[in-house]
Amino acid sequence: MPSTDTIFALLKQFAMKKKNSKLDFVEFIAFCQKYAEKFGDKDKEIERLRSQTGGEIVEQLNKLAAQGKVTLQSDQQSITTIDIPFYFADAIQRAYKKYEENPELPFPTEESLGLTLPVTSVTAINIKSDLVSLLVKKDITDTGIIRLLFPEDISSLIITAGLLSHKMLEYSVQKIKIYLNYQKNAAYMQQKLRAIFKQRDLAIKELYNKVIARPGQAASSITEPTDFSFRFWAHLASLIIQEFRVKDNIPAEEQSICQAAYLLGFYNVHYQRIAQKKKESETALRYLELRLRKQPYFFSMTDIYNLKDPKGILLTRKYSKETLHDFLEQKLHINEGQNLPEFIRLKTENKKQYYIHKEVLLPLCLKKIYETAREYKERYVEEWTLLLKEFKKSEIMTDDMAFLHDLETRLKSEDTLLHALLSFDILFLALEEAEISYEVAQEAERLFDKKHRSLAPLDKILGLERKALLAEARMHLPIWEAFPIIKYFVAFFKRLFKGKSRDRAAGQRVLTTAHGASQAATDKISDTKGRQVKTETPLKESRGGISVKKSPSTKAQLAAYRKAVAGLKEHFVGKGLTLEQKLTDLSVKWNPLYDARAKENLVEDVNSMIRDYLRLLKRGFKVQPPDVQRIQNLAKTLAQNKSFNKIKKKEYLFRYIEIYMIKLLSES
Repeated sequence: MPSTDTIFALLKQFAMKKKNSKLDFVEFIAFCQKYAEKFGDKDKEIERLRSQTGGEIVEQLNKLAAQGKVTLQSDQQSITTIDIPFYFADAIQRAYKKYEENPELPFPTEESLGLTLPVTSVTAINIKSDLVSLLVKKDITDTGIIRLLFPEDISSLIITAGLLSHKMLEYSVQKIKIYLNYQKNAAYMQQKLRAIFKQRDLAIKELYNKVIARPGQAASSITEPTDFSFRFWAHLASLIIQEFRVKDNIPAEEQSICQAAYLLGFYNVHYQRIAQKKKESETALRYLELRLRKQPYFFSMTDIYNLKDPKGILLTRKYSKETLHDFLEQKLHINEGQNLPEFIRLKTENKKQYYIHKEVLLPLCLKKIYETAREYKERYVEEWTLLLKEFKKSEIMTDDMAFLHDLETRLKSEDTLLHALLSFDILFLALEEAEISYEVAQEAERLFDKKHRSLAPLDKILGLERKALLAEARMHLPIWEAFPIIKYFVAFFKRLFKGKSRDRAAGQRVLTTAHGASQAATDKISDTKGRQVKTETPLKESRGGISVKKSPSTKAQLAAYRKAVAGLKEHFVGKGLTLEQKLTDLSVKWNPLYDARAKENLVEDVNSMIRDYLRLLKRGFKVQPPDVQRIQNLAKTLAQNKSFNKIKKKEYLFRYIEIYMIKLLSES
C-alpha cells in the first residue's frame, strides 16, 4: 500500500493539472491508475497503485484528513470530493519562487496564474488604508491569501501573508533596482534627490549604490531606518509613483515597478513607527531603571505596572508587558564576574515578590531596621510598663533568649520584607559589590557576625537590649510603683488609714442614728392647748442604710479624665458634629470597597483592631489622662500596621483611628 506522502504528492499534482483545490474522487482514482501505468516501472511504490482498490486509497485519504492536509466531502455511501486547503497558497508561493529566479517577471495575479480563488479564502487589502495595520498583526497565518489593491489604474496582485511580512520588501527593492538600472531613470532620480537633499551627495550616492549593487543591504536601511534613510525612501517612492501617474496603458512589467514603489513607501512608514516605538521604549526603560533606584526602593510587579513618567503617563503605554518582563529577566541575570544580579527579586513569607536594585538594597535594609527598631522599642516599653503596674512580668522581660525569639516571631509576621532582607548571603554580597557610600558601608558592618560568618542576632541588629527596655519601662512608673517593697508599704499604710477612717465614720453613723432615734422618741411635746406635736429629722438616703462617699482622690482623677476626653473630642471633632457623625464621614472616605456588606465588615475589622490595641492602655489613661499628642502618636503607630496596607487613603484612616480612640475612651 502506498504511503500517505505518496498519495498527498499525487493529490497536489492532480490539483495543479486541474488548477483547482477541489478534486473529484472518482477522477482522482482514475488519475492514480494512469499515473501508475506510466511511471510504475520506475518506482515500486507507484507500481502498487495498479492493484489498489478505491477502498485502500480511502484509508490513506482518511489519514490525511486526520492530519489536516485535506478535507473530505461524502454522500451517504462514499467520498465525493477531496479538498486541498493549501493548494492555492502553494500555487502562489511557487509563483514567487519563479520570481526570485527572474525578478523581471511581473508580480503574480490570479489571471497570470490561471486561478479562480474562492471568495472566502481571500482577504482584500487596500494598500493605502490597511497595509500598515496588517503588517502589525501577529495572528494572521502565513498561508492566508491576500489580494493587494492599489490606487488609480494599477492592477492588484496576490500574495500570501507570510511572503508579505518576510519577503515582499526585498522583492520590491529588486524591482526598484531594475528601474534604476536604466541610465535615463538613474540620472533623473539622482538629480531630483540632490535637489531635495542639498549637500548630502555622499549619503545619496552611498544608499543609491546599495540599491543597485546590494539590494539586501538597501532593504535593511528600511527595516532599521535612520533619519536620512527614512526620508530617502519616502522621496524616492513618491518620485517613481509621480513618474508613472502621468502615463496611460502601463505594461505589466512597469505596473510591478509602480506596485513596488507603493509597497516600499508603506514599508518605510511601518518600520519607522517600529523604530520610533523602540526608541520610546528604550527611553522609558532607562527611566524605569532610574526610578527603581528611588524611594520606596522596593517594588512589586503591580507597582512597576503603575509607574508613570514625569508627565504622568503610564510607562506601560510606551512598552509592552512582554518587553518589560524581558527587561527584568535580563536585569535578574548574573553577569560574568559578578555574584549578584543588577536587580534582586525577593520572595517574602506571605508569597509576595519585590524587585530591588542592588545599589539601594543596603540603604533600604538599614532604613527598615531604624523604623522597625523605633516602633518595637515604643511597643515593648508601653506593654511592659502596663505589666509592671500590675506587678506582672512576662518571660520575655526576664529571659534574653525568650526576648530574641519574640522579636523574631514579631518580625516574621509583621514585616515580611525586612525579614526577607535579613539574609546573610544577599547582604554580604551587596556590601562587597554594590556601589555604596562609606557611611552606609560602616553602618552595614554591624549587621554581621564575622566570626561565625552569619548575621548578628536580631536584637543586636535592631539595637534593642532587653535590660535597657525594662529599665526604661520602670522609668515610666511613679517611684512608689517602680519597686515592689515600696508599693507594699504604701498599700499597707493606705489600708491602715482607710480602716481607721471607716471606723470613725461608722462610729459617727451609729451616734447619728442613735441620736435620731432618741430625738424621734422625745420630740413629742405638748403645745399650749395640750395637743402633742411630732417633730422628726429625716435620715439621708443611703445605700444599705449607710451613707457612702467617694474618696476625694478618685473623684479628682475621674473629673480630670472626663475633662481630658471632652477636650480631645472638641479638638478632633469640634462642636458641630458628634463622634458617630465624624466616624461615618471618615469611613466613607478611607474604605476602598464598594459592596455594602464587605464595606461594613472592613469597618468592623478596623474597629476591632483599634479596640484590641487600646485595651491595655486604658487603665494607664485613668492615672494619666491622654493628650492630643499622645492620641496622634498612637493612631500613627496603628495606621502603619501591615494589615492596613491595602487601604491607600492613609490620611483619612489615620483621622478615623483618632476619633474612634476618643469614642472608646469616652465610653470607658
